[in-house]
Formats: sequence, C-alpha cells, structure tokens
Amino acid sequence: MKTRSLACAGTSRSALILICVAIAMFTVQISTALGQEAQNIAVVIKVVGSVVAQRADGSPWKAATRGLVLSSGDKLRTEQRGEVAVLFVDDKSLLKISEETEITFNATRDGRTVSKRVWMSAGSLWARVTKAEEPHFQVETPTSVASVKGSEFYSLENRESGNTLHALTGAYRYSNKFGGIDIGGGMTGKSDGQSPPTSRATRGGEVPTFGGGVDGFGNSGGTQGVGDDGAAPGDLRAEANSTSSITVSWGDVFMDETGFEIERQLGDAWLPLAEVGVNVSSFDDEGLETATEYCYRVRGIAAATSSDWSKIGCVSTLAIGDPSLLTATAAVLGEIGLAWVDNSNSEEAYEIHRSVDGGSMLPLETLDPDAESFVDTEIEGFTEYCYRVRAILPDGPSQMSNTACSIPLDDGVIDMNERVIRVEMIDEDGNIRILVIEIVPPE
Repeated sequence: MKTRSLACAGTSRSALILICVAIAMFTVQISTALGQEAQNIAVVIKVVGSVVAQRADGSPWKAATRGLVLSSGDKLRTEQRGEVAVLFVDDKSLLKISEETEITFNATRDGRTVSKRVWMSAGSLWARVTKAEEPHFQVETPTSVASVKGSEFYSLENRESGNTLHALTGAYRYSNKFGGIDIGGGMTGKSDGQSPPTSRATRGGEVPTFGGGVDGFGNSGGTQGVGDDGAAPGDLRAEANSTSSITVSWGDVFMDETGFEIERQLGDAWLPLAEVGVNVSSFDDEGLETATEYCYRVRGIAAATSSDWSKIGCVSTLAIGDPSLLTATAAVLGEIGLAWVDNSNSEEAYEIHRSVDGGSMLPLETLDPDAESFVDTEIEGFTEYCYRVRAILPDGPSQMSNTACSIPLDDGVIDMNERVIRVEMIDEDGNIRILVIEIVPPE
C-alpha cells in the first residue's frame, strides 16, 4: 500500500510539540507491547485470492488485507488458490503461505531478539529467515519441528504422510519425539511422526515452485501457467488520473510469465501499446486527449506462448473541471484525510464516495463548493477504505476522480505529514519498515 502525506501548514509550535509527544508515547507503547509476548510481530505484505485472519482472542475470522499487523497468537488461513506473504518486523524474515494452509504465529522477546514459532497443522509454506547466531525461528507441525538459524526452505505437511522439509540454504535442526538430525542446504528431510526423521540429497524437480522473490511470491503473482487453457490476467481496470493520463492495472495470476503485452483500441482495431516485465501489474498511458474514452486489454507472455487476452477495460480521461489527484492518508486518532485538486470554477458541491473492504462505492458526504479536503472519522482499524470524489456542476456531475485507498492501524498511524512524522510501511523494494518513527523538523 502506498501512502501519501497530508498538509498541515500553519501548525503552531505548541501543537507540533503535542503531536510529537503523543507520537513518542505511542512509540513507547509499541516498544512495551513488544515485550514478553512480542506483540505486533509481523505484517501482511501481499494477499492473493481468499485469505482470512483470526485474532488471538478467538474473535470471528475476517478477510486478511495488505497492511494487517499480526500479534502473537494470531492465525492466518488460506483457502483454495489463496496465498499470503508475511514479513516479520524485527529482522525482516519473510514467510509465504501457500493455498489451503493454516498458520498460528507465536513469539517471545529476549532483549532485541524475537523468537518466532510458526505452527502449521497442514499445508505448505516457504520462508527466508534472516541469519542469526542462535536459532530464533521454528516451524512446528504435528510430525516435526525445524529450528532455523537463517536460511531459505520449504515445509510441507501432509495429514497422511507427515512432513517434508526442503532445505535450500542454511542449517537446521530437524526433529520429532523420536529424535533429531542436522540438515544443511541442498538436503530434504522427512518426518512421519512414527520414527526418527531422515534426510537425503534433494532430487531435481521435487522442490515446489512457489516462494522466493522480494514480494514473497516468487517469479510471479499467482499459480497459473501462461499457456494454461483459459488463463488470462485478472481484474483489468482502467482509471483516469488527469485530463491526459490513464493507469491500466491487472491481476498477475501467472507463475511463469516473462512479461505482459498491453494493447489499446483504435476504432475497431487493437494496436500494441507497451510491453512490461515480469511481476509488473500496471502501466501509465500518458499524453492522451482530454475527455476521450480509451479501451485496453492485456495478456501474459512466456517464451513461445501467450495467455488469453484479459477482459476489456475502458475509461475516459478527465474533462476540465473534474477533480484529480485524490489522495487518502491514514492519520492519528482514527482519521483518514482526503485531499484533491479542484479543477472547476463553477461547481455547486463536491460528493465523496467510499467503499469498505472491497464493497460497493457508496455516497459518504456532500461538501461545499471549492472544497479540496475532507477528514473521514467513521473508520475502524485493519479495514481498507477506498474513496472517489466528483464535482456537482450546473449541467450535472463530473466524472469521478481516481480511487485512493488507505488501511488504518488499530492504535495509530500508517502515515502522517512527512514534515512532522512518518511511519514507513513498504519501500520501493517491497521491504517493510513498520513501527519505525522518524521525526522530521518542519521547514
């Protein structure tokens, strides 16, 4: 999730001090929470398909979304064709959970080290664990325990045959109630829970294809092959950013693509527009005509084959007077601040529309003419809110602005004004710097 900053020009020095003191207290609370029970241990960085989460208190399962912070005792469950990537906040160890898998996260803190225990009753996962002098990461299943010092591996638990551990790199202590063995990179361990574990050299072709990559989803964002029957990029969207640019985005459902081809319609013909690389799932089409409709389609490519074309997505560039550059920023004390550019001098009002956790976009508020910002206070933590804005003109409503989304945390902020404070969540490489507060003196 990308966040943007809110303007707070004119903030008095005393107000600024109060903000910084409040944030400092918030930081202390977070540090304290990371004590014995090691709260806020990880964060969800990518979700594909159906994934649900349950809090340690046993509250009802709820759809997991990117940016969801996980504490000790929380659970994640992937449904069929569902996948989720999780990053641990203390050392940036990365975990990718494949479909039909349930994971329970447990952790304790010893000084600066968080000892992590992942319980998997059945299913499969991939992990890249940051190196440490002593084992601080364990994967426990009904038939085995793998203690990890720092390495990359796959763990697969079958209810009938037991556990398989593919050690790609690093060193492991692999054990069950009958004994334990040491395993190194390039080895595969087996544990059926009925006898001591065994190991052998990993055979070619037996290591799963999921996992790896900065985003936790290997060389692709999904599980289909480009050449599979009926395979096509998912959820194509075309969204106007301004009077001259459109962003085209799609779902990366492939595990073997080398790139994507984008075409734009001209009359009855489809013409090549651009080609983008592996794992790319959006493209900005610029230099377009004002208030003109454009239609797009996308397909995946790999070696000598290609997928089917996606569904067609069409949108018109904004007209003069349409609001543009809408941003949504989660702020402290349960607020999301909206800001946009007012491009009209004749509007009678502005309408704000909102969706909650992927639901329908519904009217939220009507504002006076010349409005360029709004603060939404009717929000809950760990919930994605998306917004659009349109102007009400004398001859009818304008086109909707771009969509802007934000996910607030339960206890505080994802991002505040960068001149005062910033809590970074995801950088350009997909790495997370969550719960790290940076005070930036105002200009």
